[in-house]
Formats: sequence, structure tokens, C-alpha cells
Amino acid sequence: MIEMKDIEYVKAIHEHSTLTKAAESLFITQPSLSMYIKNMEERLGYHLFQRVGKRLVLNYAGEEFVKYGNDILTMRDELEMTMQTIKDKNYGRIRIGIPLIRGSYLMPPVLPEYEKLYPRVEVQLVEETATILEDRIMNGDCDIIIINASNENANLTYDKIGTEEILVALPHDHPAVATAVDNPDSKYPMIDLADLKDDRFIVSTNDTKISREMDKLFNQEHFHPARTIKTNNIQTAVNLTIRGYGVSLVYENHYRNLNLKQENAPRLFSFSCPSSKSDVIIAYRKGMPLPKYMEDFIELAKKIFSTALQFN
Repeated sequence: MIEMKDIEYVKAIHEHSTLTKAAESLFITQPSLSMYIKNMEERLGYHLFQRVGKRLVLNYAGEEFVKYGNDILTMRDELEMTMQTIKDKNYGRIRIGIPLIRGSYLMPPVLPEYEKLYPRVEVQLVEETATILEDRIMNGDCDIIIINASNENANLTYDKIGTEEILVALPHDHPAVATAVDNPDSKYPMIDLADLKDDRFIVSTNDTKISREMDKLFNQEHFHPARTIKTNNIQTAVNLTIRGYGVSLVYENHYRNLNLKQENAPRLFSFSCPSSKSDVIIAYRKGMPLPKYMEDFIELAKKIFSTALQFN
């Protein structure tokens, strides 16, 4: 295998024509250089020089070696300069995976502030469901992801942003509204899921985390909806609830950022005590060294999310 030092030493001999002058330029002794070239040619399996009087001249293999070697050394120098520029001037790229709904209200307060800190960092958004994003980050397609935590992945490091409630949304004139009681573990009054046994539940499709959360919660409460309809769009789910078509389960912040007109808005309720909650996390691959611009994005996001949103 050709090493970078091979190219540097052969190039020096080519430029100076003698081992003595080449060795001086490399700050090594002439015998050391002579031995290195001898061992290198044995390792590579071909000769690069022919002796003409006291001079060492490249043969055909040597000419090709130096021609391509110069390109490699130039690329190395350009790479080192680029890496130094990235280090000194904070150039870079950050690929943020986030579900479409959550990104619609989490990214606008963060990205303009982040650009003030790192104007030379390119931000790429990868908008997929949480389940797909976990696969994307493990495949190296994302640097960080912002999702609701469920089953912990041993290959990811988790940084908690906050905790939000999972709530049931009812049409404002639903009979169960009148049965709600105070919940000491929630700012939302609590209803009994059993009172909704005959209702249609508008549920998320199976590849989203809230679908798993709903299945888990229903099992915990020994509750199984008689009728369901599936959608992957919270706006659709809530609009159907507004029209009295069914009840829906929503993450608190998803719902709050739909900006619904108050007179049409469904009523929100907790349905268990302790209340049902979900951690929102930033995750990245375990053991992956984070550039400072990524570390600072995480800290900025945590700061803004914790103050601007309905996180506990």
C-alpha cells in the first residue's frame, strides 16, 4: 500500500536529483533516505528510479508515481486547509431530523437565533415520522433527531427537552365534558375513558410514535375503542373532532400550535392519574463526537423550547 510519506520522499528525490540534497530537504540523513527508498520499493514490488551518473532519475513507473502523487499531495493540502477553515470559522452542516408537525413550531423560533451564532453552518431538515427518523440517524442520514421518546435505543444518546401531556380532545358539546373532575397531576380536568367506549377514536397510523403510545395507554386502562379511523395528520384528526366525527388523542404542544379559533376548539382532558406524559428528546448516535456548532444547537434548542412551549 502506498503511504503519504512514500510520495513525499520520491518527490523530493525527483526535485533534487541526488539523495544527499533530497535528504537535507526532508531533514533526515542520506543513509536513512536511501534505506527508506530501498525498503519502499521492496514493499511496493517495483522500482521507481534509475541511476544516471551520480543522479537518480525517474523511470516510467516513477514518472507515473510522481504525476499521480502530486495530485494526491495537492488534494491533501486542500483538505487540510478546508478542515482548518471549518475549525477556525465554524463552517459545517447539521442535519436535523424532526417530524413534520413538530418541526412546524419548534424550528421557527430556533433557526433564526442559531443562524446569528453560526451563519456559515448549513442547516438541513429531514422531515419524517419518528420511527423513520430513528432508522435515518442510525444509517448516518441525520446528525440529530427531535422526537418523542418511547423505547430507548442503546445506540443513541438522549438529551431531554421537556415533558408534555398526551390528552384526549372531545367535541365541545360531548356528554363526557360534564363528567370531568379535577386531576391533581394535570392542569387539565380528567375524564374516564370508559365514558368514551361507544365513540369513534381518530388514531394515528401505525408508523408513528403516538400510535404506539395510544396502544400502550389503552392497554393500561383496559380500554379498547369500538370504532377507529386512522390518519397521520393531527390537523385532520382535530378538524374531525371539531365536526363531532370522533375523539382524538393529541400531544399537548401539537394541539396548542394548531392556532384554532377558540369558539370551534375541542375541549382537552387528561384521562389518567398520574397523567399520561411523554418526554420530548434530542437524540444523536452514541459515541459520535459532536462539533461545537452541534453542541451549541442542542443547548440553544433546549433553552428556547423550555421557555417557549408548554413543557413541564
